[in-house]
Amino acid sequence: MKSDPHLKQNARDLRRDLAPAEKLVWKLLRDRRLKGFKFRRQHPVGPYIADFCCLDATLVLELDGESHLTRKPLDATRDRFFIKKGFHVLRVWNTNLYENPDGLFDRIWSLCKQRTLLAAVQRRADERAVSVKTRKPTKETTKTTPLPKANETRVSAAAPSPVSIAQRSSHPLPKGRGESS
Repeated sequence: MKSDPHLKQNARDLRRDLAPAEKLVWKLLRDRRLKGFKFRRQHPVGPYIADFCCLDATLVLELDGESHLTRKPLDATRDRFFIKKGFHVLRVWNTNLYENPDGLFDRIWSLCKQRTLLAAVQRRADERAVSVKTRKPTKETTKTTPLPKANETRVSAAAPSPVSIAQRSSHPLPKGRGESS
């Protein structure tokens, strides 16, 4: 499928003229500053342009200002398209960004980690399914394994601990965030 040249030009124009909230987010996401996760800004996905997109984590970050108050049906259509393409959509109001930037970046980081881990597990399961289909059965592969007992505990991954922006990134924070430089 060829990309629409008008869409590409529109994305370039949007990258050149970022809104103040987008500039703040971009300063903290660019150059793999969020623990190595690569983000793209104003990235075309199908017929739409995502504000920020991490392809490895299949995450779309959409920042909403006042203009989105009247665009809820359009935003819902965009979100459905992104989800159909396998993306998780995180939609954030600009006021939430300004009121709690650390909370937002903790949420983005947590989602990126979670989604890349899930993708890796899914790839591994797919690889195993393919190898099982192509492998000839042997005595070892035809043995049944007992199910775990009801009173056995299962180990689960610990929840991510809150991490400040300074710990996630070696780059200095942008001015105006409340921290001294």
